[in-house]
Amino acid sequence: MDNAAFHKSKKTKELIESVGCKVIFLPPYSPDLNPIEKFWANMKLWIRNQITQFAKS
Repeated sequence: MDNAAFHKSKKTKELIESVGCKVIFLPPYSPDLNPIEKFWANMKLWIRNQITQFAKS
């Protein structure tokens, strides 16, 4: 789960554990676990390449 305050409450944890599940929180910021980060990295690379090609012509 993310680190939203209502996800970290004692009541939420008790409710989840009462059905046999374990609560595992994500790190505060985890770009490796966020697929959109890879998309934006590729998009920025593509834009840089386009600008470079445009500047050469």
